[in-house]
Amino acid sequence: MEKEKMQPAQMPVVDMCGSRFYLDVEGQVFRQVDNAANTIAMKEVVNPDTQITSFAYDTRTKNVYGEILHVGNVPEYVQFVILPPVGELLAQHDRQQDSMNNRQTNIIRQPVKSQKRKFGHRRSIH
Repeated sequence: MEKEKMQPAQMPVVDMCGSRFYLDVEGQVFRQVDNAANTIAMKEVVNPDTQITSFAYDTRTKNVYGEILHVGNVPEYVQFVILPPVGELLAQHDRQQDSMNNRQTNIIRQPVKSQKRKFGHRRSIH
């Protein structure tokens, strides 16, 4: 049986300098949420030993900065991105999904309380 492909809404989202990217494990890329054509290949930015993502990020192109950087000579539009290991990002996403599912289940299971109106008792004056 073929494994069902993960839809974007099911993928973890990471923030890179104000731009949001899906963590597309199946495609082995970070895919920009509002521009699916813009991807960053994991093999370019994820250290195979530590699984930590780190790279120079060009905020203009929203991608890997392609030139060699020298200390003290880093353009203002280049930022360094460091993300936890991919496995940690996936585990964190799974915990968030489980938490959301539990909250939704609890909301659905809560009984609806009847709204009884309380009326004040009046004494009749004779």
